[in-house]
Amino acid sequence: IFMLNHDHVCQFYGANYEGQYTSILSDYCTRGSLEDLFKQHDKWDDFFKNSLIFDIVKGMLYIHHSPLRSHGNLKPSNCLIDSRFMVKLTDFGLISQRLKMIKKGEISSPRSPCSKLWTAPEILKSVIPPPEGTQCGDVYSFAIIAHEILFQRGPFYRKEKKYTAEEIIDFVMSPPSGGPFRPSLEDNDDNIIDQQWRKTLRRCWAQRAKERPGFHELKHLQHSMQRETNLVDSLFQRLQQYSYSLEEKVEEKTEQYRAEKEKSDSLLYQMLPKMVAERLKMNFDVRPETYDNVTVYFSDIVGFSDICHRSEPLEVVRMLNELYTMFDQIIDSFDVYKIETIGDAYMVVSGLPERNGENHAREIARMALSLRGSVLNNFVIEHLPNERLKLRIGIHTGPVVAGVVGMKMPRYCLFGDTVNTAARMEQTGKELQIHLSPTTKNILMNFNTFTLKKRKSVVELKV
Repeated sequence: IFMLNHDHVCQFYGANYEGQYTSILSDYCTRGSLEDLFKQHDKWDDFFKNSLIFDIVKGMLYIHHSPLRSHGNLKPSNCLIDSRFMVKLTDFGLISQRLKMIKKGEISSPRSPCSKLWTAPEILKSVIPPPEGTQCGDVYSFAIIAHEILFQRGPFYRKEKKYTAEEIIDFVMSPPSGGPFRPSLEDNDDNIIDQQWRKTLRRCWAQRAKERPGFHELKHLQHSMQRETNLVDSLFQRLQQYSYSLEEKVEEKTEQYRAEKEKSDSLLYQMLPKMVAERLKMNFDVRPETYDNVTVYFSDIVGFSDICHRSEPLEVVRMLNELYTMFDQIIDSFDVYKIETIGDAYMVVSGLPERNGENHAREIARMALSLRGSVLNNFVIEHLPNERLKLRIGIHTGPVVAGVVGMKMPRYCLFGDTVNTAARMEQTGKELQIHLSPTTKNILMNFNTFTLKKRKSVVELKV
């Protein structure tokens, strides 16, 4: 069912069965069904009637040539109408599942007398009707629908009398004297039926299923049936249909453009700060900018070379991806910007591109504690489950220059001694501890929320 794709077949996306409730996801048709169209009591011209009928023919021809082979439940409520008044067939291919649910008692049978008005006599008489229906039965159902379209008098219109659904079903199954019981084909004050339609409908609802024509034969009738349509009216209606179709296509393409634009923007914002990306999109120059005070974070994995030596390349990539995906999710909770990852090194900054006073030191410190905690408590190396991952973290605060470097694969980079000092703080730090510079320490003291401990030995940095 998922593979069926045709202009006159409603696209099926899925179904969900929950007890007595069944939910089906398919294309939405704005004008409801053919049954809804009948209830509006509008007067239709022959061109519109023929268009509806041959839309059904085209859809049924496609279904009969598909792996489904038949519809099995063709009736006006299953002929949906889209915004261009095109018929799209639905409710095919799920009848077997529905019958299984009926046998289990999960739902009651939907085959009330009113729903059987379009069912072929041989199927009505069958003790165990085929759940998928038959091709000949579909042709019979089509004929009853086509008659309803041509006369617009409801299903199974009889000129002499209005019968109940129960009476109609009984007469169809057990015809009275005088031949099969079928709808009237005589002209009336409102309808003059084409002679070719009379012959066609009589063949389509023939009592013997084998005498009914196939939809491939019915499709060839379209040219002769519509040859006398007023050319101007037909052209006008086709222009209207084309206009509706064009509007829908423009709307569809616009929506696709919006979706693709959002994807490309999202990708761009992951590579560059949003305010920088917006300037580049408007073809503005992005000049390097000096920031007087930011806090830079560096971390790497202790013993990373040894882990690589004991792992396959794909295992190393998988480990880093899982680790940094976890990191990326955590840093979203803080006012920070991720600069890059190089191998096992992870670099983050706060205080740019949007300045945040002295909060940059606090944000980086809180983030560092969260990253360290996540590694200690949550992260497990899949291929080395007994190996404990150890981070080494360094933080420093100071001035930097930030700017976009390169045309292809542009990167937002930081320059200055602050970056080098932060890297040295990480290199000289201890595993599973956060190594701060005095500059960062002095700012954090202003917040009175951090516990800081001075290292016993003096560490000399080569900057």
